[in-house]
Amino acid sequence: MAQRLNIVVLLLFSGHTLVFAQNFWQSTGGPSAGSVAAIVSHPDGSLFAGTSGGGVFKSTNNGATWTPWNGQIPNLNIFGLTVTPAGTLIAATAGGAFRLPNQGAVWFQTNLAGLQVRSVAARSNTELYAGVSNLGVHKSTDDGVTWNPTTLDVFTPSSIAFNNPLGLVFAGTDAGVYRSTDAGANWNAVVGGLTNRNVLSLIVTPARDVYAGTDTSGVFKSTNNGTTWVTVNSGISNTTILSLTSNGLGHIFAGTAGG
Repeated sequence: MAQRLNIVVLLLFSGHTLVFAQNFWQSTGGPSAGSVAAIVSHPDGSLFAGTSGGGVFKSTNNGATWTPWNGQIPNLNIFGLTVTPAGTLIAATAGGAFRLPNQGAVWFQTNLAGLQVRSVAARSNTELYAGVSNLGVHKSTDDGVTWNPTTLDVFTPSSIAFNNPLGLVFAGTDAGVYRSTDAGANWNAVVGGLTNRNVLSLIVTPARDVYAGTDTSGVFKSTNNGTTWVTVNSGISNTTILSLTSNGLGHIFAGTAGG
């Protein structure tokens, strides 16, 4: 039977947990095809959701209805989605990375076919990164058409994040957080105080703080671009952090294994 993911988030602001009324969230009209692992907003206003087992779905009416958008994707286990400024969508799947040109309906296979791609992120049309299981970070400079390994060529990066003003790239892996200061040419481990190095999620906030969500040890925060980390788990009951995001108001949202 199809499953629908229910999302609950923790909101952190100035050290306090804010509680909203129960109707703060409203259920959309789907997609009813397994857990939703990723969701992105396209420049044309449409939404794309990547699911576990059902592939990619598209909505053109703010989530009221969803249509399968899986043309030529052979593996429907979607781990991540990103969209470039040019409107190209990249899907990270259990069978490789696939590319959907702007306004397209057919996905094109990239040279990462057959590999388990766990994460994908776009800084620009000419700087995209993909985390490949046990093979580290790969990079594309042509809007996702072709990918090449970087010098971080081991481990499994589950998340990739950017500090754009400083030109930094961060990769959250099963061996801790790695940082590149030269667009992925070189990487260094930044794990001081990161007592759990199985990092599942990673973000850089507008204030340039870095947050890492771990498997069973909650959230860690760095105010110096990953050089040192401290835990920030007050109010979190489930400490397996599957996803993190933030907004312009300084709120940090954590999606956990318990909601």
